[in-house]
Amino acid sequence: MNIPFRTDEYGKNFYIENNDGTVLIPYRTGDYKENGIDFSVSEKSENDILNISISLKSDFPIKLKRLGFRLGIDAYMDKYPDWNDKYFPSALRCEKNGFWSCFMSPLGKIVSVCSTSKIVSWKNEYSDCDFDIVGHRIYTSSVEFINTYPQPKRHPISSDGLNEKPINIDLYFKECDSEEELYRFIEKYASIKVPHLNKFTLEQGESLYIDREKYSGTLKEGLNTVFLENSAEVSVFVRKDWFYYLDCARKSAEICQQKPGTHCESWYGYFSRVLYASVIKNAEYTDSLCNEFNAFFKCLTETQSGKIKMKEKALPDRLQNISTMMSLLADFYELTGDIEYLNKANDLAECLMKVQRNDGSYRNHNTHYTCVIYPAKSMLELALAERKAGMTERYSIHFQSAYRAIKNLEELLDNIQTEGQMTFEDGMISCESLQLGYMALLLPEGEERTKLANAAELVLKKHRCLEQQFIPDCRVRGCTARFWEARYDLNFFSNMINAPHGWTSWKNYATYYLYLLTGKLEYIKDTMDTIGACMQCVDCNGILNWGYVADPCIVGQNLKRGSSKGNIQTAETVVGECYLPMISDWWRQKSGTLINQYLQPWNKPELWDKDYGGSCDNDVHEHFKCLMETVFGKAFIHETENGFVSYNCYEKNGQFVCEDRNLSEWVIYSMSNRKIVLNGKETTVMKGMNFLPFGG
Repeated sequence: MNIPFRTDEYGKNFYIENNDGTVLIPYRTGDYKENGIDFSVSEKSENDILNISISLKSDFPIKLKRLGFRLGIDAYMDKYPDWNDKYFPSALRCEKNGFWSCFMSPLGKIVSVCSTSKIVSWKNEYSDCDFDIVGHRIYTSSVEFINTYPQPKRHPISSDGLNEKPINIDLYFKECDSEEELYRFIEKYASIKVPHLNKFTLEQGESLYIDREKYSGTLKEGLNTVFLENSAEVSVFVRKDWFYYLDCARKSAEICQQKPGTHCESWYGYFSRVLYASVIKNAEYTDSLCNEFNAFFKCLTETQSGKIKMKEKALPDRLQNISTMMSLLADFYELTGDIEYLNKANDLAECLMKVQRNDGSYRNHNTHYTCVIYPAKSMLELALAERKAGMTERYSIHFQSAYRAIKNLEELLDNIQTEGQMTFEDGMISCESLQLGYMALLLPEGEERTKLANAAELVLKKHRCLEQQFIPDCRVRGCTARFWEARYDLNFFSNMINAPHGWTSWKNYATYYLYLLTGKLEYIKDTMDTIGACMQCVDCNGILNWGYVADPCIVGQNLKRGSSKGNIQTAETVVGECYLPMISDWWRQKSGTLINQYLQPWNKPELWDKDYGGSCDNDVHEHFKCLMETVFGKAFIHETENGFVSYNCYEKNGQFVCEDRNLSEWVIYSMSNRKIVLNGKETTVMKGMNFLPFGG
C-alpha cells in the first residue's frame, strides 16, 4: 500500500476542541489514556485495505465541541511537479448510515476512506499563509465523532460524549485503480451505493434516470431530494429557462453596487447587465446603462499622452483588471456598435502587451499571469470584435499576442504560476484549459488545432481532482473546489469550499470548448450539470447568492450586517451546506470613489476604516457571462449508439422541438450524414459536429 500519509501534526492524529482551543493527541496503536479519554486503537492490512479500529470511552468531564481524527492523507500541493503525487480531498460525504470519500491526485490516482460507523462530520485542515489569515492549501482531512455545532440534516446526530460509551469506529483505506473500483469499494465497506444519474440538471417535463432505471417519483421545479435505500442521498435540479437566471443576475447587479477599485471582481456585474441589454434590445435601458458605465470607466482610468490606462490605485499590475475591462469594453461595442469602446480597449491592450515576455507569457513583474482569469482569451474577445468592426490591423496584432501567450501554455502545461500563494490551483488550471480550447476553436482544422485541443484536454483531466464529480448532489455537481475566496469576497474570515463560486464557470468554458472540439458527450454533460449548479445560486425567490458552502460545518468570523465606516464588526458564524448571500447591496462605498476591495490588513482592524465598502462578491457574475457565451440560445442534440441525448430541446414523434424563445442555434453531433427534423423543418446534418442557425 502506497498511500502518502503525512508524518507531522497533520498526519494520523486525534484532536479535541473545547472552550480553551484545540488539543492534539498523538496517534498510536494499543490501549492508552490521554486528556481524560481511554483510547483503544488497532491497525491491520488485508487485501490491500488498511483497517483502523478505534474505541473511545471516557466520562468526558469537559464538554467537548469536537472530537476527531486526522486521516493524514497528504493533500498539501505547493509546487510543480510534487503536486502530481498529492491527493486532493475531491469528495467527502457523511450519510445517515456511514461515511465515504475520494481523494484524487492530478494524475488520476485515487484513495478512498469509508466506514459504516457513525461519522458525524468532516473537515479539511486548511492552511494559512504568511500574508493572510487564509491559505490556498489543504494539509489533510479529518473525520469527527463528536461535533456539537449544527450539521446538515443528512448527518448522524452527534453524541455529546455522555450517552454513547464507547464510541466505536472502523475506518477502511484503499488505493483504487479506477472510479468504478472506488464505487465498488464504497458499496462493500460502507454499505453505501453511489448511484449514477443521466442528468443532475433537468428541464421541465424531462425524465430522470438513476442507474439507467426511470425514476417514477414526482419532480418539482427547483431542488429535488431523492431518497433510495442503502444509497447516498441524491438531489436533482429542474431548471427554468436560461433567460430567467440572466434577468435575476442583472437585477442583482443593479442592486448590488459595482465598485470601482483594486479588483475587477467588484464590478463583474456589468457583464450581466450588458449581456441582458443585448438580449432585450431596449434603447432606453441601453442608454442608461452606457451612461452609468462610462462614468464608472472614467473613475478607474486616466489619460496620459492621449492614451487611456488604469489608474495606479486601480492596480494595473493585477493584469486581470486590465484584461477583464478589455472583455467588458468589447461587449459594450457589441451592444452599441460604438467604435470608441474598441479604441479604449485598444489602449488597455497595449498596456497588457507591454508586459508580455519573449516567451509569450503575460507577467506581473516575474510572476506568470496568463492564467489569472484569462488575459489571452480577453485579448481574443477584443480581436474578434475588431475584426467585426473591420479593424484588420488591430485584429492581427491582438490575435498574434494571444496566440503567443497560448502557445506558451501549450509548452508549459501545468508548470505555471498563479496569483497569491502557489499551489495546484483551480483557476490556474481551468483558465489554462479554456484558453487553449478557445484558441483551438479559432484555428482551421489541422495539426496546430489538434495540438492545442490535446493540451486543453490533458490539463483539464489533471484538474478533475479539484472538481465535485463524485457526490450525487445537483447543488455542487461538477463545481470546482475553491476554498479561500470568502475572505476576499464577503469579508468572512475563514476557509471553506465554495462550490460553486463564480470562478467555477472557468471550467464550464473549458468543457464547452472541448465538446465543440472533440464531440465527446462527457463534455457537454459536464457543462450542463455544472452550469445547472451555478444557476442554483439564484434562489427560489429570484435572489442571487454569492456562492455555496460545500463543507458541513465552518465556524468563523463574518462581517456583521449593518457594519459601516468607523463601525466595522464581525460575528462568529456557523455555516455548512448552504448558500451565502451577496453583501454589496448593503456594504457600499461612496459613489465614484476608488477603494481597496476587501478589508486589509486582516490583522489590523484599526486600519479597516480606510477600506470601507470593499468586497469582491460580484465575481459571481462570471456564471452569466459564461452562460451567454456557451449554452444560452442554443439547443444541443448528441447522437449515441443508444439514441439521442438532448439539451434545451426534446424529441417528439421523430423530430426535435425547442421552445426556447431565444433560440439562435442548433448544435448537433451526428454519427452519420442524415436528415433530421428541427421544429418541423427537415434539414441535412453531416457526420460530426454541426452548427445550424435557428431555422436550419
